[in-house]
Amino acid sequence: MADADSKSKTDVHAYDQSNAALSTFDLKKTLAEIKAQEAWKKGERSAKTLIKDHHQRITLVVMRNGTKVPSHQANGAISVQMIEGKMKFTTPLRTVILEKGQVLTLQSKIQHSMEALKESAFLLTLSLEGDEPLHPAIAGNVLVHSPTEVQKRTVPPAKAAGETASMRESSTPRQDVRELRRLLPVDGNPVRSLKEYEASGGLTGLRKALSLSPDQIIEELKLSGLRGRGGAGFPTGVKWAGVVSGGRGNRYACCNGAEGEPGTFKDRYLLRMNPYLTLEGLAIAAHAVKAERVFICIKRSFRQVTERLRQAIDEFHQAQIFPKGRELTIELVLGPEEYLFGEEKALLEVVEGNLPLPRWLAPYMEGLFRKPLQDNPTLVNNAETLANVALIMQNGSDWFRQTGTPDSPGTMIFTVCGDVQRPGCYELPLGTSMRGLIENISGGVPNGRMLKAIFPGASNGVLTPGHLDVPLDFDSMRAIGSGLGSGGYIVYDDTACMIKAAALFSRFLYVESCGQCPPCKFSSGEITEHLNRLVEGKGTQQDIETIIARCGTVDQGNRCALPTGEHLLIESLINRFSDEFQSHCSSECNLTRELRLPKLVDYDDQMHTFTYDERQRLKQPDWSYVKTNSFA
Repeated sequence: MADADSKSKTDVHAYDQSNAALSTFDLKKTLAEIKAQEAWKKGERSAKTLIKDHHQRITLVVMRNGTKVPSHQANGAISVQMIEGKMKFTTPLRTVILEKGQVLTLQSKIQHSMEALKESAFLLTLSLEGDEPLHPAIAGNVLVHSPTEVQKRTVPPAKAAGETASMRESSTPRQDVRELRRLLPVDGNPVRSLKEYEASGGLTGLRKALSLSPDQIIEELKLSGLRGRGGAGFPTGVKWAGVVSGGRGNRYACCNGAEGEPGTFKDRYLLRMNPYLTLEGLAIAAHAVKAERVFICIKRSFRQVTERLRQAIDEFHQAQIFPKGRELTIELVLGPEEYLFGEEKALLEVVEGNLPLPRWLAPYMEGLFRKPLQDNPTLVNNAETLANVALIMQNGSDWFRQTGTPDSPGTMIFTVCGDVQRPGCYELPLGTSMRGLIENISGGVPNGRMLKAIFPGASNGVLTPGHLDVPLDFDSMRAIGSGLGSGGYIVYDDTACMIKAAALFSRFLYVESCGQCPPCKFSSGEITEHLNRLVEGKGTQQDIETIIARCGTVDQGNRCALPTGEHLLIESLINRFSDEFQSHCSSECNLTRELRLPKLVDYDDQMHTFTYDERQRLKQPDWSYVKTNSFA
């Protein structure tokens, strides 16, 4: 194909889904901004694209007969996003982030000619969000929607995040978003007994699972696409298969209900409202991996949850659901308050009676009570993940996939706290936009205020108003430099100082670090120290540079994800609120509001209020607490 510059006109085919007709339109104007060339040889396609200065969110996805093809089947699919003034290209082969004006060469193997693509309607479709004219990412014979077919929405440019302009109220109308309760009781009332749970269809999934082989159960989970709800989003069926086919020795199963990340309360709320659903999922897991012993682990400070679980476990044992000779005993483990108790490798140490100090190897490689020649592969799943397992076995994988997205199916329980009018725990389909959760479900920031930042717990990059239209699913959140995590979000309005917030969260991670990895403990401590200097008005540009440098060393050789969270969160705050950080080097902060760490210890779902852990501020880096005269 000739270079695009040598053409006065380039025709690009557009597939009209309404009448299945092919049409053409002129790209002459867009070629002034985006130059491209394509060469076909040996089944490879090479395209050079010059990115110009525009603020758009562009996604190039594969369509087949009008339906989006899942990413794992989309050979040659390319996604393109504008993030903080940079263009991010993701192909099945690699991901590249470009500065404005840089040139990118994309190479994806495509096995079919363009004529064959037309005949099979296997199309690359360009969808656009923005109020500018359509700008194809790659010119030439690429099938795209005509500009008139693209429904446009106004999205604040991500580049403006942290600036005054980024905090203006969006002109996008609020979505009609409602809860979809699958895990939480629809009527909002707790399930009070196993008998009540069984009357509503409970235990159906377990009884069905007991008639199936472990391989059949695991295959159903793989077909469902369930991904872990504890933070990493790893495919659940794949995880179970790894335990079954892992090393030598006995198998064990653990439910991780020891959540302690700031802004998260969903597991405790689920276990309060319906502990039987998680216990049923845990029992299915025990059967699937042939576990010798089964544990459910929570913090001893979760008193209300402890009472509910003790009752539910006793009822499970008395019901004698398992056949004779295959009886199941669920053991309740009450662990310490430390944040790392919720890390799966540290959780195993607590089950064995030790401090929550993460091991090197994953539980499927080095499980409970291991010893020479016995690896004892152990399954560790989050409480919400196991609750979904029970529903999948009851209703099937096709039912589970009826909501959510192809790559992130199902619902998720989200926690929203901070500067919103209705804090709470809400169950929504994955793929719902952040705007739907924050503005519609949670009521948005109080009247007269403007949204400034959204913290996804303490483990991922901070979000800004420019990210409100990003779907809440694992891959979309990762694509913008953040993460879905455990679904906990802390909202800050324009009265909050981001340097104070950074220091607050950094101190939490520094204090909770176990100290086994020196780069983690020392670097997180140094980051916290320099952030405090900025808060106190004593900071300089050198402090900011030191913080950035330590973000690059804090997660070197780490055993767990804690220092990764420090790196991602603090670095994203500096990038997205750079002007605010710079202003603290030349003058004192004019935002006098004091901030509290949103480590949640209780939730009133009638009043929509959370109770914060006031003792956390007294905790020291050696996990001791400053002594006070208070009896609290």
